[in-house]
Amino acid sequence: MQKDRYGELVGGIYDAVIDPALWTEAVDAIRREFRFHIAMMGVSKLPGNEIVVNVSSNVPPAFVTSIVHYGPEMLELWGGITGAMRFMVDEPTLNGPLLPPNWRQNRYYLEWAKPQGWSTRSF
Repeated sequence: MQKDRYGELVGGIYDAVIDPALWTEAVDAIRREFRFHIAMMGVSKLPGNEIVVNVSSNVPPAFVTSIVHYGPEMLELWGGITGAMRFMVDEPTLNGPLLPPNWRQNRYYLEWAKPQGWSTRSF
């Protein structure tokens, strides 16, 4: 990725922090740049899991609205609050290599990700 393009993408995130109406545009630009089928970004306050930002690009509407019901199950995939706290706040995380052995029994995977055709490469 060229430096200028990287700066544009990061700039889009900074702009969205100032003006939340720009979150969808920022996430969609990232999705298109990396040729992802879908993209989502969520920010939650821990430990209560209060949703601060929940934005998506190209995600079917029913899945956008239902994801808020899977917070505890998503957190479970990261090893609970303790596991999630080990991630660097300012670095993206690829979840696939970190999944627990029983991830295929997780409610989030079974009810939300699997019906969309996700696999370990999707996390």
